[in-house]
Amino acid sequence: MRSRGEIIAAAQAATTAAVQRGALTEDRARHWVTRAEAGEDVAPVVDALAAILPPRPAAAMSHAPAGTDPVLFAANPLLSEMRRSKPALVAAAEQERPAPKLFGDKDLPPFTASGLPPEQLAQHPWPIRRLMAAAPTLKAAYDLADKYSGPGGAEMAHADHARGSANGSGNASYLDEFSQWLRGAPGPNVAPTAQGVSPVASAPPSQYTTEALHRELFGNQVTGPRKPPGVPRPG
Repeated sequence: MRSRGEIIAAAQAATTAAVQRGALTEDRARHWVTRAEAGEDVAPVVDALAAILPPRPAAAMSHAPAGTDPVLFAANPLLSEMRRSKPALVAAAEQERPAPKLFGDKDLPPFTASGLPPEQLAQHPWPIRRLMAAAPTLKAAYDLADKYSGPGGAEMAHADHARGSANGSGNASYLDEFSQWLRGAPGPNVAPTAQGVSPVASAPPSQYTTEALHRELFGNQVTGPRKPPGVPRPG
């Protein structure tokens, strides 16, 4: 008989696979994980559902080119990545509050600075979505998308922009908020108790710092942006 931790870990693995296939939304995945946290062994049911439900065409991961890590096109990429590498840690954090998303509490923004339809961002690798959303003109947004299109473009976008930057632009705040969530720090969607102390603040922290998250995601890679290959552009 599986232990509670094994039940939760199995549910995390099954729901992650189902979300990556596009058979489940993040909300439905959370529903099944909640049932697992209550002690129900849901992994076999989720596996069976994922096998028979057709992929959802609106899922962000459906845009991942063949041979590309689907996490690069995930709706909430850090959650997808950490679910497959640290499922128990994610399960513990999810008991406190929902995970931060790429645009605060949403996978996509309600609007973009340039007027680009927000749903178009899901067609591009996650490390440039926030940059595209902030691009001041449509030309700037399309230039950024063009730079990281084609074979190897998603991987280059990850190398250049996944970490954010020292001044907090790009994805730096997303990584910081996600690391706070992993270590149990209170977030904006956690209401104070009558005693003025949030449930998360009173829970033992996991000590999962932003630096630890960086090591988990990027290893010992250099933090500076990588220069794109010198491919001549048509005149």
